Amino acid sequence: MVKYLYETTGNFNAFVSVVHELAQDISSTTIYEDGYRFGEQSAMMVYERYSIVGSSRVSLSVMITTFEGKIQLVAIPSGGSQAIVLKINNWGEGAFLEEFKQSLEDTNKTW
Repeated sequence: MVKYLYETTGNFNAFVSVVHELAQDISSTTIYEDGYRFGEQSAMMVYERYSIVGSSRVSLSVMITTFEGKIQLVAIPSGGSQAIVLKINNWGEGAFLEEFKQSLEDTNKTW
């Protein structure tokens, strides 16, 4: 399983809002499943979308936290395989994560 780590500085609440917007705008099938805010220190968000490549739904879990003055994000995709015993394909997961990563790194918004 692949994961994406990102670190920045700035306003935590603004960063969480930008990440939420970017994640929802990745695809017309992307939906916000649920999330939780742990005060002003951490946020957990889960998104899901349809993967044409895998003909299934894939999810992206995003955790954002602050630590020693830095904002840290980890994003982990899941799902997409249609196999019963072994996970055969993870193309949909990788595509979802890569599109999220590019959206975040290409944004000109400040936080």
